[in-house]
Amino acid sequence: MKTEHLEYLKAIGIKELIKERVEEIYRFYSEICPQEIEDLFVSEYLEEDGTRIYQNIRFYSKDFVMLANDFLHENEFNFALRANLEIIACRILKTDYDFKKANDKSRM
Repeated sequence: MKTEHLEYLKAIGIKELIKERVEEIYRFYSEICPQEIEDLFVSEYLEEDGTRIYQNIRFYSKDFVMLANDFLHENEFNFALRANLEIIACRILKTDYDFKKANDKSRM
């Protein structure tokens, strides 16, 4: 991940354990996206007690938008092409699968 990505995560209060999850998702998208990931955005909000809730994370390349919904609890990944104001998208749900080696529990 780029230095500015790590600085952004730190600025919004992302701690080490959550940062590791973000880096895991970043590596996944880096492997399947044919372009360099240029930017990222975490949708988050503060609860009344000051607790920060992180919802979704988006990664952006020149022509693609990649979204991980409820990224702290789910393995739901969306991949969309931005071309001529059209969006062509793919949704991936995975369980026990890292796109390298499957096992008996792997599902996609």
